[in-house]
Amino acid sequence: MMDWEKQMDAALKRDDQLLQDHAVEARADRVSLAAGSAAAAAPMPEASLYERAVTAASARRGVSPEAIMREDYQQLSYSSYPTPECLTPDEIESLHLTDPAGLPAWAKDRLRHVDACQPCRRLFASMHPDAERRDSFNQALKQALAEEAVVARVLAGSA
Repeated sequence: MMDWEKQMDAALKRDDQLLQDHAVEARADRVSLAAGSAAAAAPMPEASLYERAVTAASARRGVSPEAIMREDYQQLSYSSYPTPECLTPDEIESLHLTDPAGLPAWAKDRLRHVDACQPCRRLFASMHPDAERRDSFNQALKQALAEEAVVARVLAGSA
């Protein structure tokens, strides 16, 4: 396995773990707080992030979810990403966390690739959201943390 494949594999495993953690948290949020209800405590199946994105795109564009999935699969079949020159999410993250004045020597060549590669530009842009998206994310995070604290207090009180 090539070095970039190992890095991509590690990033995918990390993403899988984050998705699994998210699913566990989401299931915990859906558990009914009603005491003594065994049926309410049973975990409900959750739609994957992809399924939720497909549903949202379907509603937004006024087409069936199947049409959205067909379009996604068509785009994947024409995609050349990733090539051996493409940046991995780990590389982009390390560039994002590095002081621009102290970029390592390898970074300049890698950043030149970003200029020429649309998928890498999109990946890089996702690591550098604009102010509006950052604010929206921060608000959603604060709300989720506040809801989690309420659930924890309720569960602690019922124990």
